Amino acid sequence: MRRFLAGKVSVVEDGRMDGYCEEGEKYRNKRNYVPLVSPLCPFAARMARLCILREDFHFELQEYVESESVTLTDEYDPASRRLYFFRRMCLTLREIGAACEDLSRDEEFKRFLGRQPEGLVNGWRGFKADLNRAMDAIIRPVRDAVSAHIKLSSIEQTLNEMLGDAERSGTLQISFKRPAETRYKFTGELLMAVMLNGVAPADQEREARNRADRFLPAVETLLNTIDTLFSAYAIERGLEG
Repeated sequence: MRRFLAGKVSVVEDGRMDGYCEEGEKYRNKRNYVPLVSPLCPFAARMARLCILREDFHFELQEYVESESVTLTDEYDPASRRLYFFRRMCLTLREIGAACEDLSRDEEFKRFLGRQPEGLVNGWRGFKADLNRAMDAIIRPVRDAVSAHIKLSSIEQTLNEMLGDAERSGTLQISFKRPAETRYKFTGELLMAVMLNGVAPADQEREARNRADRFLPAVETLLNTIDTLFSAYAIERGLEG
């Protein structure tokens, strides 16, 4: 996982879907990005949107991966951080999936893709297929229940199922003197129960890790795919120098 967080993708011209730069390598150039979207067109705006979402995902993934090693300065333990950023990634990935489908329908993008090397085209198609599989299995259910919004019916159902369950316990912290420092730790347990409906409390953290392990490989090519696509786009716009 850390492998594709290590650096930036070089500008590629042969369509290869690898090519990570060494850590510390400077950016190829610093230029005005306005020509990327000039002349103005829906294709350019769609590419810009994909880049924004790529940045969101990169940050969320990095925070998720590093949650185990971060130096804690508050009461938010690694499990709480992983849960939060996993939920955020599901939301962002749903947006990325929709952005990719919208981009794929753009006529100018179709012509652009037709001019690219076979490796880039196959990498794009393979990435979309992998993302769609992860979307159906994990991303969409999490996003719909506890990411885009907190679904009230899911909370009600989970609370009803938790009634009378002797295995269920949580930490309820109340501080009238220092309310800003109060943590509602029970909310993490409740979210886990919503996401892992039907899984015994003692097995929830392990099952959450198992699902994340299946989820992350399905999207591990995301950064490289988008970076390679955007590099080819920048080359066509004459900004590779």
